[in-house]
Amino acid sequence: MIATIAAKSSVRSGRPINEAITARIIAPLGLGSMRALSPGKSPSDVAPAPGGRESIDPSWAGAAGPIASDGRDLAMAWAALLEGRLLDRALLKEMTATLYPMFDPGTFYGLGIMVFEVPDGRSTLRWVGHAGGAPGVSALAAYSRADDAIVAVALTGGGSATAAANLLLKSVAPAGRRP
Repeated sequence: MIATIAAKSSVRSGRPINEAITARIIAPLGLGSMRALSPGKSPSDVAPAPGGRESIDPSWAGAAGPIASDGRDLAMAWAALLEGRLLDRALLKEMTATLYPMFDPGTFYGLGIMVFEVPDGRSTLRWVGHAGGAPGVSALAAYSRADDAIVAVALTGGGSATAAANLLLKSVAPAGRRP
């Protein structure tokens, strides 16, 4: 999602997507660990996905996935988006105005943003964010209004980024919502 914001800028300017992402998001926000990967190049300092026989070009999905970052910078980018520093608030609101069901129950997609309804005992939590992955990797960045927290998780190998995010959010939950 973060990269999609810069995709339109890339088309208008004629710059490669990685340059547009850097100019539109990474540099203005001062995100030191975040990088937009160059199309067709696998960086030597990004760990390959486990279990595969061949390396996957991290930029194969275009604007949907050419970002390498630590969790802090990913969370800071989501905070900037949700605070209206990357897009104006009217457009941000429009991104969740119409939601379409996805494959997983309780997961919906708007305009470049996802809404997750996460069962939590007697209630259902609502997160706003984005999840994605490829063979051997999964990632999720989400904001939980109930916890007033942003979480960013990236995993290699087996496991669920969504489940890991839920555990992290439960660890910072307000006292009234802790199990």
